[in-house]
Amino acid sequence: MLGVARAFVKLTLLYLLTAAVVSAMAQQTPNAKQQSIRAELEKVRHDYKTLTQRKKEIDSQPNDARARRESEEIQEILPILAESEHYWASLLKKFEAGRYTTEGVSNICPAHNRKMRVIRVPIAYGLLAIRRSDPSQELRQQEFPFALDYWSGGCVVGPYTEAKIYICPDCQRAEKEWRKAHSK
Repeated sequence: MLGVARAFVKLTLLYLLTAAVVSAMAQQTPNAKQQSIRAELEKVRHDYKTLTQRKKEIDSQPNDARARRESEEIQEILPILAESEHYWASLLKKFEAGRYTTEGVSNICPAHNRKMRVIRVPIAYGLLAIRRSDPSQELRQQEFPFALDYWSGGCVVGPYTEAKIYICPDCQRAEKEWRKAHSK
């Protein structure tokens, strides 16, 4: 039971440290924030690797009570570091999502087989309301997947206000026609 309490204290301290780092990043420029997030992610990955190697060393040797305790403490810390690594990696991914929305995406519209152009659009943060008059996601993906003139940034407000996205004039025309045909 003492081990669980120690792990809880360590996890709490890790979260407090993470909150302090995130708070300190609030005043940074987007590039500085990205560098800070990468640095924290690398620190956590380094610590995880170092502790994993240390645990292997301890476990491979005949050990006394002190070595067993150290191995147990490391075993308690590793899942916490794994969770922290997941946090920083997902934060970095979310942070970069506002910048690289065309990366790895073909510039040919799958619905209209037409080359699309790149435009800058505002990023909309928060839970976006869907009206009954809006087309379904399935219909949008099939008929006019590149018609939106904004980028959904997710629930948590990120550092960017604009994103680069592909836009297809045929998709925009198809959506406009669909809305005209389905308006009351």
